[in-house]
Amino acid sequence: MCHSAEAKAWAATPHAKALANLKAADEKKAAEMAAKLKIELKGNPASNDACVTCHVTGFQLAGGYPAADSTKTAAVAMVECEACHGPGSLHVTAAMADKKKLINRGVTANLCTQCHTSDTSPAFKFEEYSQKVHPVPKKTG
Repeated sequence: MCHSAEAKAWAATPHAKALANLKAADEKKAAEMAAKLKIELKGNPASNDACVTCHVTGFQLAGGYPAADSTKTAAVAMVECEACHGPGSLHVTAAMADKKKLINRGVTANLCTQCHTSDTSPAFKFEEYSQKVHPVPKKTG
């Protein structure tokens, strides 16, 4: 509720559909990417840990993907807020004065390039892409 404008803007980005896009990946393109990354690909890339790790939030971490139940798994089956800003449970429950202290507000290129490598995203430019992936909604009123 607090960040509904940001959430709406993010929902229109590729990160919102990251795992779905991986599941629907073209077989030939997936094989080419696997070869570039020097990983063995058997079947759909959405069943390969080396691929999934960059297409979900918190892969194999507490509270991350896959979660204990299907509802929680669905909530992290994409690159959502916590993938970049860190776990939000403390942020959500904190007093208003402390909220900013309990979330990563300083996302840098170093975080992004853990997944957006020269092999996976050869044209990646943090300054340009951060505006596409995290568009700043226009304030009204």
